[in-house]
Amino acid sequence: MPAKKYVLILTSAERSELGLVVTKGRAEEWKIQRAQALLQCDQGPDGPSWIDDEIAQAHGCTRR
Repeated sequence: MPAKKYVLILTSAERSELGLVVTKGRAEEWKIQRAQALLQCDQGPDGPSWIDDEIAQAHGCTRR
């Protein structure tokens, strides 16, 4: 399994904004999927720190 290429650390404001996109469900599906992936990728103290392969598998997409 390759190491993470980019490290993402979201601020609390960014986490809140992405959370609204996910919970409201009024955006296009691709925007909701990307918001979920960004939230799962967050390496900050409040983030779940998923690895790229787990995120790709959960959303049925590639690691890129």
